[in-house]
Amino acid sequence: MSNLPSRPLLGPNLRRFVRALARFVNPLTLLIAGRRWMPVVGVIHHRGRKSGRMYATPLGMRPLGDAFVMPRTFGENAAWYLNVKAAGWCVVTYRGREYTLVEPQVIEYSAA
Repeated sequence: MSNLPSRPLLGPNLRRFVRALARFVNPLTLLIAGRRWMPVVGVIHHRGRKSGRMYATPLGMRPLGDAFVMPRTFGENAAWYLNVKAAGWCVVTYRGREYTLVEPQVIEYSAA
């Protein structure tokens, strides 16, 4: 265990820029994500843990047995990750099909 203080991976200015960029890019990505001919990007449908509203987030993913592997691109504080963890379920659209996933688990990078 290290005595070094924990720091966010991105600084506040870069984080604001990435969020602004995502607001523009995500709606465009949703147009192609989850399609049969798009094996890299799917759509994760999740319920907001505070608002109760349903969200659709494009996300890189791949199947692994009867589960899916999705990187936490923005770390443990990514809204989609916190929402899925709180709800205990989500629906994934991948290659034109929908899958209901329950009991999300974090696995080590080497296992993915």
